[in-house]
Amino acid sequence: MIDITTTRFDASQRHPPLIVFAMLFILALLCAWLIGYASAGAERLNWMHVIGYATIVMLTIYVIIDLDYPRYGLIRLDFAQEPLEEVSRSMR
Repeated sequence: MIDITTTRFDASQRHPPLIVFAMLFILALLCAWLIGYASAGAERLNWMHVIGYATIVMLTIYVIIDLDYPRYGLIRLDFAQEPLEEVSRSMR
């Protein structure tokens, strides 16, 4: 039981390197630039596409970061810890 607790704690403390997050943001900027470049020839800017793209990119980045920190944010994975807490209570 001690080994699995240590393994779970270690896994919860590991996060992707910062370069992964930097590449994610660079990819979002590059895609935004390509979309802007492609729509530069249009007479009018389609606001539905602009807002849709911004929303999708923002939600994707938020979900990735939120899942990386399972105890914080809107997406919580506290239920995965409950079996260990029950075993700990039963041992007392």
